[in-house]
Amino acid sequence: MSVKVVTGGYVIDFTLNHERYRETIPAPHNRTAAKRIEEQEAIYKMAISLNDKAIASRFPYSKIMQKAFNTGCNYTIHDYSNIWFKQKQRNWSHTTIRGYTQKYNSYIKQNWGHLLLTDFKGSMFDEWASESSLSGKSINEARNVLKQIFKRAFHDGVIDSNPVERIERYKQETIEPKPFNQYEIKKILDSLPAPYSQFFQFAFYTGLRTGELLGLRWEDLDLDRELAHIRGANSSPKCTTR
Repeated sequence: MSVKVVTGGYVIDFTLNHERYRETIPAPHNRTAAKRIEEQEAIYKMAISLNDKAIASRFPYSKIMQKAFNTGCNYTIHDYSNIWFKQKQRNWSHTTIRGYTQKYNSYIKQNWGHLLLTDFKGSMFDEWASESSLSGKSINEARNVLKQIFKRAFHDGVIDSNPVERIERYKQETIEPKPFNQYEIKKILDSLPAPYSQFFQFAFYTGLRTGELLGLRWEDLDLDRELAHIRGANSSPKCTTR
């Protein structure tokens, strides 16, 4: 019998009548939440010991109750997207959170969010993709979000396999970039007031990405050596440019 602290919540883990029961519950790490989880574990054990389905019915989304009373999976894709998001978001950048949220709300929630995890089939995604006007890149990004949701459920033991693993990635067209020529660059810079002209001049001649440009600070510049230390999304130096 134990309640373990994990990223984003707690894990209830105990053995009863030679059966092991385990469940991950999203919750903040504080004394109030830990006490509530311990009380919940005691209720689980009592319900199983007494074979009391009335108690079990109070926890329709509990994996432990599903196993003990063979109730099947009661989680919808939307239910588990919330669990996955709460457990993982602290490790994501704001850009990643915004991207995942947009892909989920635009493509996944409206098409399959209402389905039970066990009712989803890979063919549903392929059918949607075949009728979609989205690029292969956007379809693959939606597939990745859906895959992560099911991966979390699989690792928690809620489902037996991840159906999204069997969905093949879609072909992404590679579009050759067409950079501005020197004449076009000069016209753009001449039309911009300071400090925007200097900003875009630096961008044109260094090839930095937007996030790298916006992340620059004065302390990243070595004017004497004509060097700029470029930092990634997490502000750790990764390269230099002249």
